[in-house]
Amino acid sequence: MPRVNGRRSIFSFPAGRRAKWVVFAVWVIGIVVATGPLNLPAKFSDAEENESTSFLPGDAESTKALQATEELQGGELASAVIVFRRESGLTAEDRARIQQDVVALTGERFPGVVADGATAASGGQGASGGDAASGDDAAGGATDGGAGSATGAGGGGPPTADLPEGCAGPTTPVPGQPDDYAPFVGPICSEDGKAAIVTAYLKGDGESETILDPIEEWRDQISDPGGGLEVKITGGAGYAADAIKVFETIDGTLVLAAVSLVIFLLIVIYRSPIFFLVPLTAVLFAEALSRSLGYGVSELGVTINGQSSSIMSVLVLGAGTDYALLLVARYREELHRHPDKHVAMATALASSAPAILASAGTVIAALFCLTI
Repeated sequence: MPRVNGRRSIFSFPAGRRAKWVVFAVWVIGIVVATGPLNLPAKFSDAEENESTSFLPGDAESTKALQATEELQGGELASAVIVFRRESGLTAEDRARIQQDVVALTGERFPGVVADGATAASGGQGASGGDAASGDDAAGGATDGGAGSATGAGGGGPPTADLPEGCAGPTTPVPGQPDDYAPFVGPICSEDGKAAIVTAYLKGDGESETILDPIEEWRDQISDPGGGLEVKITGGAGYAADAIKVFETIDGTLVLAAVSLVIFLLIVIYRSPIFFLVPLTAVLFAEALSRSLGYGVSELGVTINGQSSSIMSVLVLGAGTDYALLLVARYREELHRHPDKHVAMATALASSAPAILASAGTVIAALFCLTI
């Protein structure tokens, strides 16, 4: 172990003439194994749980409401609300187009879409994604009930018989759908005649594709038809699809932005187009290690979501770069005093390591406060 000012320092161990290669080999082998055959960083992303009930307190009102909703619906259902709107008022052609669009949307079936929309709209009992309608009697009862007593979106609209042609109630299947796959109900027309909504229900299973695939396909088929008619998809499923797309790219966007900023700062500080690769490589190694350890922690039962994953990546890049700058600055100072680079690095480590560990400890303690 190298001596610093006549004393041995455990912090200066990595600066030894042989020890430096041992440290380097351990890092390289560890990263190669973690990112190669084990693929732990990718497993860390797969371990994320972004459902609100997975990380909110069990006694929170929102958690209880979500759990009650799932129990009442027989599962986690999300509505996909398709809004058709024309500022001057929907025309007869628009209402006919709504039916045509809905029939076209049933051309491709998705496992997460509840096949019996009328049953789902009536309460969701027994509804299941991708299955056939819940029997002729159940579907017929829901249809008849919707046709006989369906109301407007606010629950107090006129009977279906008094509605304009092409309008219906919230539990009425849109005409023209296949008998064994009729997920769309409505359309419910607004009182001013400017808008109408058609609703379908999706049953979540924890996989993002279950929600994202049908919503993206439907948006591709009917969004922005032009001619003054606007069509948008919203509701719980539409919002969830947007959130999924954002969180799928947020890690890459944040890391790219952080790395770009770090590269710029290192080039400005060191005034070298090459030297910045040394601390940057060390920081990226630390990022891979942190994600690997994060996966191990998730296997122990700790919940990880997209927010904590993004915070960790930015924190590793930011703090790692800061510590690298501190160590390199001390090393360059010691090179003016010691011609031997190993002695200079040993002295720099001995003097800067306690400050780095204290800073890291403060960050760890601050993050632990978030558990409160």
